[in-house]
Amino acid sequence: MKNQSKYSGNDFPVGFPKPSLRALEAAGFKNLTDLTRVSEKELLKLHGLGPKAVGIISAALETQALRFSNLKNSDKISEKAN
Repeated sequence: MKNQSKYSGNDFPVGFPKPSLRALEAAGFKNLTDLTRVSEKELLKLHGLGPKAVGIISAALETQALRFSNLKNSDKISEKAN
């Protein structure tokens, strides 16, 4: 049996909801570090990503000493998702 780590190959937490993972990947986010360019508010604009998923991501970012952007000029998700 394969030893499962806390994170999957793309460094999102193992067990992270598949619809949320697909929404992130469709918007061009490949790993947790990519998410430091956007705010939680912007991330919630993605279809398939709700407060619970954002909370999971926030906790995962914290374990790696990272956090969401709080800049007003961070990436615009709505542009990436279209």
